[in-house]
Amino acid sequence: MDALQKKGLVEHGTQKNLLSNQLVIIVPADSKLAISSPKDLLKADVKKIALAEPSSVPVGVYSSKYLTDEGLWDQVKAKIVPVQDVRATLASVESGNVEAGFVYKTDAAISNKVKIAYAVPIEKGPKITYPVAIVKESKRKDAARDFMNFILSPASKATFKKFGFVVID
Repeated sequence: MDALQKKGLVEHGTQKNLLSNQLVIIVPADSKLAISSPKDLLKADVKKIALAEPSSVPVGVYSSKYLTDEGLWDQVKAKIVPVQDVRATLASVESGNVEAGFVYKTDAAISNKVKIAYAVPIEKGPKITYPVAIVKESKRKDAARDFMNFILSPASKATFKKFGFVVID
């Protein structure tokens, strides 16, 4: 959105940060593993941690930065199994091929084969935002405004929350 804004492609005054997300550590739904803090990833029974590519995929970048900020990255790095993306992380945990993984809360919400073992506190995790805006060259600005009004409505916000998003008011 920032790139669109810099290029002057967004209608002035329409950009809003609509949603946020949260990093979570997930484990298989039937796991007995208890994770009450990220330090629990150091336990011997956590042998593999799935993580979307930490050098390029946003959830991987966010997770590795979080672990670095917590002083844990160097200690858990050997346990990290880099995977293609957040969906591959989810699949790795669902299948039991790894003991834990980092995903967005919204990804954890779509699977009944995983459970959230630890939610990174919003204030300690990365600032994840999903902005919306109307494109300046839109040929249907009236429809775009109607759509923005719809997704900003209380009913839409309730639906976003149901699926794990944090609504930014």
